[in-house]
Amino acid sequence: MTCATFDNARLAETNFKDAVAARASFVRAELDRSSFEATVLPHANFSGASLREAKLEYSSLRHTTFDGADLSSASFVESDLSHASFFGATGVSTARFDRVLGMNTVKGLDRKTLAAALLLQG
Repeated sequence: MTCATFDNARLAETNFKDAVAARASFVRAELDRSSFEATVLPHANFSGASLREAKLEYSSLRHTTFDGADLSSASFVESDLSHASFFGATGVSTARFDRVLGMNTVKGLDRKTLAAALLLQG
């Protein structure tokens, strides 16, 4: 799925587990409750996408864009978010970020909101 385009697609509850989708585009896609577990998604674009309750666990999300995405109750457990972008993302306080790599390089996340999300998980 490298360089695939899923912009504006309705893909709720879709299983992308173990896929390789470098530079894939999911702009404004509906991906609620979808699974991206153990997926390789470097440089993917989820701008404006709905990822409510999505599982992005154990995934490579380096340089991935989540700007303006709805991340309510999404899970990034043990994923690599190095240099990922979250400007204007919503629902971050309810997302899970347990044991995530690269949080010190993430752009656009309000540290207070992130701290609140981490406290909820404790």
